Amino acid sequence: MANSMVRPSKGSQSEVIYVLVPKNMALVGNGFSFAVPQEVSNQLDVNAAVSVSTISGEALPAFLSYLPESKKFVASNIPGGAIPMSVLLNAGSRSWTVVITEKDQ
Repeated sequence: MANSMVRPSKGSQSEVIYVLVPKNMALVGNGFSFAVPQEVSNQLDVNAAVSVSTISGEALPAFLSYLPESKKFVASNIPGGAIPMSVLLNAGSRSWTVVITEKDQ
């Protein structure tokens, strides 16, 4: 599983969730998953609509999905050049930028 942490973003309304994926998991054709960090998960109001999109506001790429029931992202069959990437997680008036990058073993 990938590791994640939350950091406030200076000069922005959204916080940043940094996700570090081990290189062997981020290879073409592989997959990984990660849960939304607890401090963000606790802020996702069950009554607020949660949406996830690319930074440009488009639908997530086919290899990446968000499972709202478990508050988890799942990537499968990753295409070449897909990592690093960033997506937006929105819930009500709150938003988080999710930055997904590789990490050395």
